[in-house]
Amino acid sequence: MLRLDDKALQIIVEKGSDANYGARPLKRFIQREIETLLAKAIIRGDIDKNRIYTVDCINNEIVIK
Repeated sequence: MLRLDDKALQIIVEKGSDANYGARPLKRFIQREIETLLAKAIIRGDIDKNRIYTVDCINNEIVIK
């Protein structure tokens, strides 16, 4: 399960929003920044299915902790 921190949500909205293109840029940003991090963590074996992970923003960078 993933939970979004307020800072991460703010970054996602700021960097992923574009009024001219609707939700497409937001979807691409989430895929590029969050899904990629999550996929790499799964491949490394760092994900425990019984744990809740937080998507956060540290130094303007999206992280999963």
